[in-house]
Amino acid sequence: MYYASRCDLGDRKRKQNERLPPGEQYVNEDSTAALVFDDIHRSTEREAGLFVVADGAGGEDAGDVASYLATSVISQELAEYVVTTLTEDPSDADIDIPAEVSPGGDRVDPETAIEDAVQTAQARIVEYAKAAEDENADPNNPFRAYTTVVAGIYDGNRLHYGWVGDSRAYVINTAAERISPLTKDHSEVQALEDAGAVNETEALVHPDSHKIRRAVGGTSFSDPENGVEVDTGSVAVYEDDVLLFTSDGLIDAYPDIDPLHRRYQAATDDQKEAVAQEIQETVVTDDDIQKIVLEGDSLDATAERFIEFSNEKGGKDNLSILLARGETLPPTPDPLPPRGFEEREEEDVTSQETEIIPPEDSDDGEAGSESEAESTAEKPPEASANGESAAASEAADASTDDADTMTGDEDPEAAATGGEAADSRETSGGSATPAEDAESADSAAAETDGPDTQPDGSASAGQTTGDGETSDEAPDESAARPSEGAADDAEGGDSAEQEYPTVRLVAASGESYTVTEGDTFGRGSDADVQIEGPNTISRVHARVVLTGDDEWRLADQSSGGTYVEAAGEWKRVKHTRTPPLDSGTLLALGKRHEDCVFEFRL
Repeated sequence: MYYASRCDLGDRKRKQNERLPPGEQYVNEDSTAALVFDDIHRSTEREAGLFVVADGAGGEDAGDVASYLATSVISQELAEYVVTTLTEDPSDADIDIPAEVSPGGDRVDPETAIEDAVQTAQARIVEYAKAAEDENADPNNPFRAYTTVVAGIYDGNRLHYGWVGDSRAYVINTAAERISPLTKDHSEVQALEDAGAVNETEALVHPDSHKIRRAVGGTSFSDPENGVEVDTGSVAVYEDDVLLFTSDGLIDAYPDIDPLHRRYQAATDDQKEAVAQEIQETVVTDDDIQKIVLEGDSLDATAERFIEFSNEKGGKDNLSILLARGETLPPTPDPLPPRGFEEREEEDVTSQETEIIPPEDSDDGEAGSESEAESTAEKPPEASANGESAAASEAADASTDDADTMTGDEDPEAAATGGEAADSRETSGGSATPAEDAESADSAAAETDGPDTQPDGSASAGQTTGDGETSDEAPDESAARPSEGAADDAEGGDSAEQEYPTVRLVAASGESYTVTEGDTFGRGSDADVQIEGPNTISRVHARVVLTGDDEWRLADQSSGGTYVEAAGEWKRVKHTRTPPLDSGTLLALGKRHEDCVFEFRL
């Protein structure tokens, strides 16, 4: 496996440093790390790799230290996996070793390994912020350390990846000449685009492009035990693929976007196309990235060209590039399957067969389409008065003009949520802004199927992260229906309740939630379930289905999928129905973590 990496301060800051004294000059707040492990025995060559890019949030006290800690800690945590993934199965090397002396062990789910590594980095950065704080700390002005991160594990035929913030991962196939963005930014502009408030062109020059909703780290008043939400995915890779990990300094290289944004907003319908074309030619686009990779003679030359190209566009910010290419991969299939989040979202729509939805009182099927939950998110977001807390609004707006920021000046505890202050929500009503709904409903997820590992018991990203704050949507107490004695109540209740068959979802904590055929439910925090009722669910997960054959199933509508345990293995379904569910079947909603596991009971 070959890789190349480059980091650059950026021409704009380099020129500004010429006028600044040494103690006040800008530094490169990006960090990268890469590890490649090759294993050769007889004629068999195996390879694995680890790649991490982190971008310290500009305007924070120690973004450069935060990015360094992120790449260092994540690399240290995942290095063992990179080696173990090759050595655990000697049969891959065409040899037979007795189990008692085999170097192999229990395989760790790679996406879970990445998430756990990011959580470890999160805690370490918060510990650093606490240690760096002055003795007389001001709660209204705490020491801050934040960073974005994107990390990938290449294990011989797949790339498993995870990210927080707006650092990105791409796979570019040179044979098919296709670029596939694997990550979706946790940013203000991406939320606006998801909600339909801005289109793809306007998003390229939006003045809020430097505002991120999620980052790794915290303040001196944060709790190291509070985690950060990590998105993960997994895709197959082929011999013509080039992997790219980059900070936002590439896409945001052009500095003078405000005039273009004003012109686009003021353009008439006849002028829109011309201004849009000018925008595409002025800023850095995915097409530009693909062109540079296709024209590169080598990974080193391509990495150098990315730095040059970014500075030609204005070199607005620090830039980090990490490129990789495998040598023992299968040939590119024809046709090449969709892998980027945009391609998968399009396939979810275009590849669905026509389905006739039965009436509400039918015994076979759901009452409504599986995608109806996402339709409520397609509204332009309002200002912070529409569901965001004051701390969230401050966190989104307090920023520098040229770099990502994560702040919580109005509320130190909001900043203590591990970078999610800008994604916090009001707990009353159990609802979020439409932009937040779109971010939750549309976030990319890996389309992998097959056996997975058992739930590992690690902390969920949805745990409470501060007084009244949660890192995910708060449960709606009026909609959720804990019911330890639900079955008894149904037998002795009124006739209206007896008309509908019910089942229960029982959490490891013992909390039990009664759901009825046709119910739509979602996830809250701390293993809570939100059931559709008087309030709209902010994060829909699935619909309960009782078929004409008296089989209970879940019709998944989530971004992370539903895992069903069978014969000691986990099978994921996404945007389709689960297999028939028997009493005692274990379900993992979205993630294979202990606090996301529920027992299905008839």
